[in-house]
Amino acid sequence: MQMALAGATVPQIAAIAGWKIGYAQSIIDTYMPRRRDSAAQAMNAWEAALGPSVIPLAPRRR
Repeated sequence: MQMALAGATVPQIAAIAGWKIGYAQSIIDTYMPRRRDSAAQAMNAWEAALGPSVIPLAPRRR
């Protein structure tokens, strides 16, 4: 879980662990805590990837 929390992708985690991608995803789905800060980081990454033309969905919480 530490790799996922650090931002590693499922294919990266699977490669490091020697797992199939589907298995790695099932482990993450089962054990990854649902956290507000993880959701906020995901939204920030998504908005950054789409560029400045995207209007944020909600004000950023700090």
